[in-house]
Amino acid sequence: MRIHRLVLLCLVAAAFLLGGCRHSAASRPGALSWRWTPIDGDGREEVGHSGPTDRAVVLAFLGTECPIAQRMLPELDRLQRELGPRGVRFLAIYPNAGETREGIQQQRRRAGLAGEAGFDPGQRLVDRWQVTVTPEVVALAADGSLIYHGRVNDQYAALGKGRPAATRHDLREALEAFLATGSPEGRRTDPVGCRILRTP
Repeated sequence: MRIHRLVLLCLVAAAFLLGGCRHSAASRPGALSWRWTPIDGDGREEVGHSGPTDRAVVLAFLGTECPIAQRMLPELDRLQRELGPRGVRFLAIYPNAGETREGIQQQRRRAGLAGEAGFDPGQRLVDRWQVTVTPEVVALAADGSLIYHGRVNDQYAALGKGRPAATRHDLREALEAFLATGSPEGRRTDPVGCRILRTP
């Protein structure tokens, strides 16, 4: 009887501890979070969180009508495929007023893009990180510390002023440095692209 009672107490204690662990993992104080509407969801706004395996999260602000944003898609896709397994999570954010689910899905199918994509309801993410154009990227550590903010690379010096290929790959360099050191540098460059269309 005594042994039975001890076993029961141990099981209750274990359940309590495991429940506490699950709660801690779910809430994860200090984790990066964002509100958005995923393209592949049911149209409702959701809250996203950096996951336990995410070392960094890249918010790539894109537009379906911007030619410079189109030019950056292959590099963003390469980075996602190469750095995703190393803990870098890529989110494609479409902030422009008037963007449609069909237009975004068509762009992503044509470019063969994988990964997560969504809308920025009320352009709150644009305001939160002071994003002005597409393409523009914000790379953050899992706790929200800034790794990098600016252009994907230096292929365009200004609208209509591009070179055949980039000579500096700023986003890649910043992410590689962070993965090597674990220290977010907060580096910034001036992005070049199409002005974001604000919600009326």
